[in-house]
Amino acid sequence: MVAQADGPIDVSYPVSQFQLPVQRTEDAGVELRRYQGSASDVFYSIGVHSSVVVDLQAHLSWMQTQLADALAVESQEITALYLADRSSTLRKIAIAVEANLSLEAGMYKPSGERPGIYLRTDYLRQPGSPTPDP
Repeated sequence: MVAQADGPIDVSYPVSQFQLPVQRTEDAGVELRRYQGSASDVFYSIGVHSSVVVDLQAHLSWMQTQLADALAVESQEITALYLADRSSTLRKIAIAVEANLSLEAGMYKPSGERPGIYLRTDYLRQPGSPTPDP
């Protein structure tokens, strides 16, 4: 979505898949690749497009800047992000990290082993759309 004076408009653009260097892999119920970004560490399953991982870093860095400028709040560190390519992968990860996963497309685990934000990347929720399939 892009905001304009007369209201927001939808914008689509093609994104090509590219290879990120695998810095490290970890087992969290499934194999997760680690990308150490400028704003946060991202752990992602093999089916997650690398372009999503990189694009997310730009948005997180922008958010840190906005918070610092608008609220004089500086973020020490953004929690780790865990990206799953589908709901079954996210369920396996939730079981492995002992977290409760509801019917939504993600969860937040504030403490314990592997704290972070967990999301599935295969579901785009639109206003008025039903809850994703479990």
